[in-house]
Amino acid sequence: MNRFACLCPFLFFYLVVLVVPSNSGEYETIDDGKSVLIEDPTPIISPYADFRLRYETDWDSARANGSLRDDRMRARIRARLGAKIEPTENLTFNIRARTGNSDSQQSPHLTIQDFNGGERDDFDGILDLYYGQY
Repeated sequence: MNRFACLCPFLFFYLVVLVVPSNSGEYETIDDGKSVLIEDPTPIISPYADFRLRYETDWDSARANGSLRDDRMRARIRARLGAKIEPTENLTFNIRARTGNSDSQQSPHLTIQDFNGGERDDFDGILDLYYGQY
């Protein structure tokens, strides 16, 4: 996979966040007849993220072809970054990007250190959640 294709999900994420208009609030008339802008306390964009770092031991496991794999110990990470975007009361968008092999939805983890001399993963990610709701 070329480098531009790896960046596409992240670029899409930032473009969606940047083009959503801000919540301007509502005007309310007070006793002396003047209009005052009342800010809506509900944020239009609610970012969220999580990060996992773990030490993994893997004994007596098998490869996809059924052959036994050598025992291994490794440090792995998973990171997710997303945003819930609510431009109106009735319209919601949710978008999330995650680390991991972009060819596999079942593998969000990256190996950052293999203590048995195995390979480390290159940074890779994918847009794994995106939807609109009305």
